Amino acid sequence: MAVVDTIDTEVAVVHRLVASPENGYCDAPKTVFVGLVVLSREVFVVPEAAGEPCVRAALLAHEGEHDRILGKAVPTFIQQHRAELAQKLAELKRTRAPDQAAAVQAFEAGLKVSVARMLSRFKEEQVARVRQTIDSAGRLAELRRACNGRLGKLEKSALQYGQQL
Repeated sequence: MAVVDTIDTEVAVVHRLVASPENGYCDAPKTVFVGLVVLSREVFVVPEAAGEPCVRAALLAHEGEHDRILGKAVPTFIQQHRAELAQKLAELKRTRAPDQAAAVQAFEAGLKVSVARMLSRFKEEQVARVRQTIDSAGRLAELRRACNGRLGKLEKSALQYGQQL
């Protein structure tokens, strides 16, 4: 089984341009919405496993655990990194530009970089943590024993086939 997560961010900004005392402008939005979401999960199961109802159910239940824990990790991650993002937004709000369009562009460019870093950190920290939790040696051994050991036998068969290629 292989799972492909599509994790993305959503950003909405209500721009507010402020004339800078030293000439120029700053974009100092009162509202910036940043969302982090698991958009989709695609599950690929080899035909031999998908064709056996018990094995398919065991694999999908295991994947469901991944999905639930990853979903719970999103609000936790956001709460842990909220202050850091707020600090970065405060810095961006003080960025001066010669005109209004440049101020908006500078703010949006900085926000894009910050959100991309946040997304990357989420993937590195949380996705890896979820995998370590759910895919521990003991949990995987338990999964292999599912369906009277049929899942483990299918795994061995697939590995042998893969080595022959």
